[in-house]
Amino acid sequence: MKILCIKLSLLSLVLLSFFSCRESRFDGCDFLPGGVYRGRMADGRTLFVVRDADSLRVAGYGFLYEEGEAEVVPVGFSVDSAGMVSLEGQKPSGLRMRRAWGGRWVLAVPRGNEAGWRKQQVRLDYFYGLDDGDRYALAYKDEVCHEMVRHPDLEYGHAVGYYSSQPTDSIPHGDAEQLRRLILKDLARSMARRTDMPLCLDVYEPDAETVSPRPLVVFLHGGAFLFGDKRNDLQRMVTEHLVRRGYVVASVNYRLGISFGGLFSVERTVYRGVQDTRAALHYLIKHADDYRIDVNQLYLGGSSAGAIIALTTTFMDADEVFDSVERRIRRDDLGVLGRAANSDSEKFRIAGVVSMWGGLIDPGIITERDAYVPVLLFHGTADDIVPCESGLPLQAGLDSRLYNRLSESWRLHGSASLYRHMCGLHMPVEYVPFPGYGHEPQLDEDGSVNANMDTILARTDRFLYARVSEHFAPGAIGQVSGKAVYRLEGECRPVSWQADGGLVVDVADDVRSATVVWFAGTERKRVRAIVESPAGMYFEKVAE
Repeated sequence: MKILCIKLSLLSLVLLSFFSCRESRFDGCDFLPGGVYRGRMADGRTLFVVRDADSLRVAGYGFLYEEGEAEVVPVGFSVDSAGMVSLEGQKPSGLRMRRAWGGRWVLAVPRGNEAGWRKQQVRLDYFYGLDDGDRYALAYKDEVCHEMVRHPDLEYGHAVGYYSSQPTDSIPHGDAEQLRRLILKDLARSMARRTDMPLCLDVYEPDAETVSPRPLVVFLHGGAFLFGDKRNDLQRMVTEHLVRRGYVVASVNYRLGISFGGLFSVERTVYRGVQDTRAALHYLIKHADDYRIDVNQLYLGGSSAGAIIALTTTFMDADEVFDSVERRIRRDDLGVLGRAANSDSEKFRIAGVVSMWGGLIDPGIITERDAYVPVLLFHGTADDIVPCESGLPLQAGLDSRLYNRLSESWRLHGSASLYRHMCGLHMPVEYVPFPGYGHEPQLDEDGSVNANMDTILARTDRFLYARVSEHFAPGAIGQVSGKAVYRLEGECRPVSWQADGGLVVDVADDVRSATVVWFAGTERKRVRAIVESPAGMYFEKVAE
């Protein structure tokens, strides 16, 4: 009996201490940052309380919601150490926050409070977290691996040419005279006898066991068709960035060299590059299983000369080959468009192309039959190597009278010109100009990388992700009957709903639709759903 009395006394002390602490000090550690709580008011309205995700204090905002409301005015709040609630812009409210049994929170409303509510106890239950979607790694948008596997110098074919690689480490940036001397030196190399040479590419893939098959981005280096290599600095930055997000990237060397045969020799050089790129694509499709490539998700990208080849490869058909190639005494001089470097004949369809300060010799090869191809164009508006508008390349190295005479018969059409042409065809095209920047706008005069590179990578991410997510997780968010109810159509199942500029206040039992209330004065209203594809990958769907 004595032992029992001691135990009862100890239990009483513990309970007394517990309740004393609860009354004297408010501990909001379990009132989760970024948490959304809701409770039912006596008049049938719903109270929503949201704690700030980045605040050390117990603070945030709340509002009363009546079913069918599309817009509300949230009121900020904070809770002191005694659990007393202060409302933004109001006198002390008399509201008190306390924790009840079962981990629930209760908002006590006194009689005659400033908020105008009658005396009641509102039980707040956890609804969801504002960062719920952040715990899902989005395929092809977030980093899914930190290392990559390189398969170097894969021989994808043979072809007759001058040479296929020349490192660009020594290329002067911003020095037109040195660049001109380098070009003349390489033009001299182009006079050498052509030989049958091996053509190589590198394949990079994530080291993680990502879901396969995966999108492929084939990237082509720049260098005025005279120099350049598949492992230059820009190739490396773009490759590492994309592979970490789950893409397979192939970096391709193609035939270089321009003979002294007039400006139309440039067309023949571009044609050789297109032949080589098509051969590389044939090789990669043939070996798709080896590198876990989705042959329905093939993207081309390139910089400068590589971008010219990427665009021409995407849009040139057999009936659009340059006259300088077709009208030769030796008709087999360069071979057919689709087969020169190897004998593979796999068909392919380009899902999108990214052009970095490139252009086209003949925009007319882009017709209505090409209008489905998405295009992303980057260009410095002061580029005198590849004109942003239309004109001769390498303008800085040409006498003004010679430039005017030559430009009457031959022009290269840059990104601004192509953008207008593509808009006229209602193509899905995006143009990102860099005002005042010249060729390679991601580099300063000393060759160091500037902030434009971040823009290039971010916009490339967004461009590719939009196409890839639609392929692997088809479906879109639509608004229901003009109300603030949004529904996801398609096979993929939502796992999280979020609203920028508002708050999700209800989710249907089948999770496929959500009700949103918008905050008054919000300019940008955006609904986001994280969905899981049939293959187990997570993607983000957005409606604005």
